[in-house]
Amino acid sequence: GLRTREPVAPAAPLGRPARAGIAVLVTAAAVAAAASLAFPWLSARLTDSAAAGWPADPEKALSRLDSARELNPLSARPDLVAGTIAIRDGDDGAARAAFARASEREPTNWYALLELGTLDIAAGRREAGVARLREARSLNPDEPLIAAALRRARGDDPLTGVAIDRALVARVCSRVGPSQGTRYCSE
Repeated sequence: GLRTREPVAPAAPLGRPARAGIAVLVTAAAVAAAASLAFPWLSARLTDSAAAGWPADPEKALSRLDSARELNPLSARPDLVAGTIAIRDGDDGAARAAFARASEREPTNWYALLELGTLDIAAGRREAGVARLREARSLNPDEPLIAAALRRARGDDPLTGVAIDRALVARVCSRVGPSQGTRYCSE
């Protein structure tokens, strides 16, 4: 027949040590959640600050980009900005290193590949440069700068990082016009 079950005793209330342990875990989870949002935000602010301030204080800008890179190791943006600054300063070695890091962090970043391709071509590594430009084109087939870089790679006047930068600034200025965010556009 039917058996009767023994009554189950109610669970003992959590003791003080258990409640304290749960509080620590909840606090740790909240801190981790806040950090996961705060670090990328802070990285973006440092990157913006570096981009705006590099002409006046290049060392401070590069230091901020290093910090931004550490705060958000998944973002390629600090390295893209560092590479662009290096191009403007004429430091191809630093530009190559920065764009290579950006490409490692974000393999689908066509801009990093475009810059690396033009740097390869400028350094006499035409085949490697064209291969990178083709990879950039596969990621962004409608980008006219990539098409121009590939076309000019066949001739004696390859596209340079400085020319790419100028073309991108001109494009933004023509679409957005002068504003706080487009300080390089002339009135």
